[in-house]
Amino acid sequence: PNVVAAGVPCRVIREINDRDKHYYFKDYKVESSV
Repeated sequence: PNVVAAGVPCRVIREINDRDKHYYFKDYKVESSV
């Protein structure tokens, strides 16, 4: 599954969704040339 996980012990924080494909941090867009 596509999820974000962190911590010790590691735990799932949330699932990766369609918005994550366009923004990498808050409202910073991912460049399409990358």
